[in-house]
Amino acid sequence: MSDVELGVAGPGDGDGDGDGDGARGRATGALGGVKVLDVATLYPAPLLAAMLGDLGADVVKIEAPEGDALRRVGAIDDDGARAHRFANRNKRSVVLDLDTAAGIDTLAALTSVADVVVVNQTDAQLARWKCTYAEIAARNPRAVVVSLTAFGATGPWAGRGGNGSIAEAFGGFAHLNGSPDGPPTLPSAALGDTVGAIVALNGALAALYWRDTDEGRGRGQFVDASLSEAVLSLLGATFAGWRAGEPVPTRHGSRIAAATPRNVYRTGDGRFVVVSAPTDGQVARVLALIGRTDEAARTRFGDAASRVGEAADELDGAVADWVGARALEAVVDAMEHARIPIAVVQTPTDLLAHAHIAARESLVPLPGGGATIVPAPHPRLSATPSRLGPSGPALIGADTDAVLQSWLDPRA
Repeated sequence: MSDVELGVAGPGDGDGDGDGDGARGRATGALGGVKVLDVATLYPAPLLAAMLGDLGADVVKIEAPEGDALRRVGAIDDDGARAHRFANRNKRSVVLDLDTAAGIDTLAALTSVADVVVVNQTDAQLARWKCTYAEIAARNPRAVVVSLTAFGATGPWAGRGGNGSIAEAFGGFAHLNGSPDGPPTLPSAALGDTVGAIVALNGALAALYWRDTDEGRGRGQFVDASLSEAVLSLLGATFAGWRAGEPVPTRHGSRIAAATPRNVYRTGDGRFVVVSAPTDGQVARVLALIGRTDEAARTRFGDAASRVGEAADELDGAVADWVGARALEAVVDAMEHARIPIAVVQTPTDLLAHAHIAARESLVPLPGGGATIVPAPHPRLSATPSRLGPSGPALIGADTDAVLQSWLDPRA
C-alpha cells in the first residue's frame, strides 16, 4: 500500500511555496477546513489536538518563547523529545509571549477565527489571557472550546493539577490493577492520558456536529473533559456488577472475579498467552479441550453463577495446567481450532514483525520523526482517510508568520 493510500504525509508534502503552510496548513479529510487552536501544554490535551489533525483539521500549536514543556520531557535524542514529536504531529508552531499585551491580543485574534480551541489551564490562567470560555464565545460564538484537565472544570477539585497517572489512582484503576497480594499498580503506558484524549475527542466531534445542525444554529459550546472521569469510565462494568455493602472489588492479577477463564497463562516453552473465554458456550468448549467432560465438571463450571469462588479458581488452575504442559504453537492451534479466544502476548518487537500489523500498516514511521515508529491513525474512514502528518516542529514558532497570514489576513 502506498503512502497516498494510507494517508501518511511526508515531511516535504505541501504546496511547495516553502512557507510551511502546505500539508499542515491546508489539510483535507473528514475535518478538512476545521481550524484547531491548541493552547494546551504537555501531553493529553495536545494529543487530542493531534488526533483532530489526523482527521484533517488545520492545527496550530501556541508555544511560549521557551517552547512547550513537553519538549524537555522523556526520551530525548538529537531531534528533540520523542513524545513531543508524537503529541504535536500535524501541527504548526506559533510562538506568543503571553506575558505581553501584544501576545494576548494575538491569541484573542486567533481564537476569534478558530473552530476548536483546546486548553488545559486553570480558569485563573485563562482569564489572564482573556481566554475563558465566556470571553472566547463572546468574540466567536461558533467556537468549540475543549478543556481537558485532571479533574474537570467544576467541583471542589477543579483547578487541581494532575496527569494520567494521578487520574489512574484517583479514578480507581490502580486499585484494581496488580497482583492480589501486591500493591496497587500503575500501567506501564500512558493509559489515563490517552483515554482522556480519546474521550475529549469524542466530545469535540459531537460539539462540531451539533453546531452545524438545525438545532445548533452555528453555536459552539464548552466541552468539559477530565482525565479522572475518563479513567473512571474504564470501571463501568465493575460498578455495574457491584452494589454498595458488598465486598469492595479488588485486584485479581489478570483475572476478573466473575469472568473465568480469563488470565495470562505460561506455555510449556516459556511463552505467554491470554485466554479470555468466560461465556457458557466458550467454557463448554474449554472443558472439552482440556478433557473435563464429565457431568460433575459440567455442573460445577457450566454456568456463570457456578463459576465463582473456589470453582473459578479450580477452572483457572485447570486451564493453566493444560497450557503449561504444551508448547506455544500447540496451545494456539488447539484453542483456535476449538474457537476459544486466545492471543500470544506481544512485545513491541513482536508487533513490528507481525504479519497482521504489517498488512494493515498499524505501526508506521512518523513523518519527519527520524526513526520514530508510532501507531497509525484509527479508526479507518473509507471516504476520508485519516492522515499521519509531520512530527511536531523542531523549531519553536517555526510557522508563526505563515499562520498569522493564513488565519488572520483576509487577503490570504
